[in-house]
This record gives sequence, C-alpha cells and structure tokens, in this order.
Amino acid sequence: MQSKIKPELLAPAGTLEAVKSVLEAGADAVYVGGKYLNMRQHRQSYNLSNEELAKAVEFAHENGKKLYFTLNSLVRDSQLPTLRNVLKTIRQINPDAIIVQDLGAAALAREICVRVPLHASTMMNVHNVETAMTLKMMGFKRIILSRDIPVHEIRDIAEKSGMETEYFVH
Repeated sequence: MQSKIKPELLAPAGTLEAVKSVLEAGADAVYVGGKYLNMRQHRQSYNLSNEELAKAVEFAHENGKKLYFTLNSLVRDSQLPTLRNVLKTIRQINPDAIIVQDLGAAALAREICVRVPLHASTMMNVHNVETAMTLKMMGFKRIILSRDIPVHEIRDIAEKSGMETEYFVH
C-alpha cells in the first residue's frame, strides 16, 4: 500500500541565518541545537542562543514551517541541572518537537515540556518494530530510524508501529 502522505523535507541548521536560508529554500522543517546538550558542539559560532532559538521558532511558524530542537546527547548526572534549565526554556519557546537520545532526558522532557512532542534521535538506533512500539508506549511521536536499515524494513517498522518515521537520505 502506497502512502499518500508527502514526505517532510527536513534539514539541519547551525545558525539563525542558516535556519532562514534552509526554510526559504523550500525545506518543510529544520532541526537546530542550543548551546548545550546536543551532538553538534563543534564550533562556538554554531548552535542557537535562547534568543536566537525563539526567533527561529517564530520565523518557522510565521512561514508555515516546523522547527525541531535537538537535545540528543547522553546526559550525565552532573548535567541534570543544565538539562532542567534547557527544558524550561524550551517549554517557553515551544518548538514543534524535541529530538532526544537519552531516556532520562526524554522523561524530564515529558515532565517539563508536556505539550512538546518527542522524537527519538537516530542515535537511539531504532531498528526494529519492538523498539518502535516501546518508544510509542513511552510517548514518542516519531522515530528517526538507524541509518543502515533497508527500505523494506523501514516500511515494515512504520506500518506495524503506526509511528511517524524519519530516515536520513543523502
């Protein structure tokens, strides 16, 4: 059975200018990180400040687009206070979803950002229906599948789990 749902074109952006460029170029959505607790901490100039993040969400929503916030690193106990502060900010900014890898971060996100959907990061390595169903029971809306899954397995996981699925293409 072929889906009639149009795929979402989603792209990363490391700066506010890149957010605007990607969305103006035709992407349906963009994913960004804040200054803390994401996997793309390469350069000081990358990742959005809280003020830039608020502007990026506003820009996306004004243009009928979506913005997903990445909180996709493993969180140590010593980082939990930072995580709580980040989540309180996210609750106010209200992105379209939070992309997480760490299950503890997911639990805190559910507690603090009740209305913001959760997406399971590709770093969770979701590669079977059982994992997808477990994440669904935990309140995840979307799973970003492992990068090494064949197309027929992607289809199978999506159909059997009933979850939104995302997959990287290059």
